[in-house]
Amino acid sequence: MTVVKPRRPWTFWLLAVQCLLLAIIPLFIIAYRAEAVSLKVGLWGPVALGMVITALGVWGLLVAIWASFSRRADLRKLSIAGALLGSLPLLVFMATVGFKGLSVPAIHDISTDTENPPLFVSALVERREYENSTDYDREKLPELQAKAYPHLRPVVMSRPKAEVFKEVKALVVERGWELSFEDPASAKLEATVTTSLFGFTDDVVIRLRSLPDGGTVLDMRSASRVGISDLGANAKRITDFIKALDN
Repeated sequence: MTVVKPRRPWTFWLLAVQCLLLAIIPLFIIAYRAEAVSLKVGLWGPVALGMVITALGVWGLLVAIWASFSRRADLRKLSIAGALLGSLPLLVFMATVGFKGLSVPAIHDISTDTENPPLFVSALVERREYENSTDYDREKLPELQAKAYPHLRPVVMSRPKAEVFKEVKALVVERGWELSFEDPASAKLEATVTTSLFGFTDDVVIRLRSLPDGGTVLDMRSASRVGISDLGANAKRITDFIKALDN
């Protein structure tokens, strides 16, 4: 007696393709971090695959609706699974970027002082030729930043400069940033921040100035080494740091 195995419904292959594409995404990230591919390939590769996975998920949703009316249970179960898998890239996108990240201007250099931004020292040496320049675009950035982040301004503190410098350095270390330059005499320090997923590196410089009444003015600048838009990451970093320092 010959046993005939039931044929897999075609929706099985729909789900299989989604799983395959999902498995390829980490390879782009690993390749970029190993400097085997460019930023354009390492970043837009996963984005393109995510869009395909989502498109197949939409297709799966339509098939699931059709299968519900046609009583094709074999198609309905796998197509629902495909629809759920297709929503995963959107969920990851919303969790990491969200609509707010897309609404900000395409800039990657943020400073609390746009007229006289703190200057980088160690970043001048550490940045490579193909990475963003440390030069501050005084014609473009102040206007764009003022519209997107009007709350970012120099911070006036009542404590003396030496005390604030110790607090700033302690907070930098606490946050796991890597100190690259510090000068207590001029009350200035720099640090690098590396993202966990793609390993993007951003440079941060903090400058302190004394006021006649004994207080301190704090200015902070955060700039990404690669990319045109930081999706709001640098402004958020500065905002969170200042809030933590005030507390």
